[in-house]
Amino acid sequence: FGPLRVIAVVVGIRLYRKAYLGNSAFRLKVDRLKLRLPVFGTLFTKLAISRWARTLGTLLHVGVPMLQALDVVGGTSGNSVVTLAMEDVKNEVRTGNQMSGPLSKHPLFPPMVVQMMEVGEETGQITEMLDKVADYYDREVETATDSLTAAMEPLLVVLMGVVIGTMVVCLYLPMFSIYQNIQSN
Repeated sequence: FGPLRVIAVVVGIRLYRKAYLGNSAFRLKVDRLKLRLPVFGTLFTKLAISRWARTLGTLLHVGVPMLQALDVVGGTSGNSVVTLAMEDVKNEVRTGNQMSGPLSKHPLFPPMVVQMMEVGEETGQITEMLDKVADYYDREVETATDSLTAAMEPLLVVLMGVVIGTMVVCLYLPMFSIYQNIQSN
């Protein structure tokens, strides 16, 4: 059954990729699920916000118009939830509203990010505020990955112990059975 399992896994991965890349509704469901995962969800959320803020800040800093920057940021974020939020923000900005209003409607963006955007819009320093948000979330991602790695180390040590112990038992068990057969004869 080993080769059949490998074939099933390969076919499953290909079908998943085809569905993920070809179906935007499926991609949105998967991305929402990724953001809700128990341990990794917060890490994915922080990473998405960091990418969003860094890319938008860079685009605005080099002089790309706001609507075009929001278009680009939605596509380059790597998350359909951010893309959907940027469509909403772009529609509001197109009608003359500020960015911070529609951002507050999306649960992906914490109140601190919305407040930083409000301050940036009021003072005319959106790019500086976006850079500060990106720097903050970059540090948060680094801290989260370090703590996640530190938490996984004992589990990996135990797993390696179990694997090595199983190998030792598998090697010595036939020797013991041969020894018992020799003693009984």
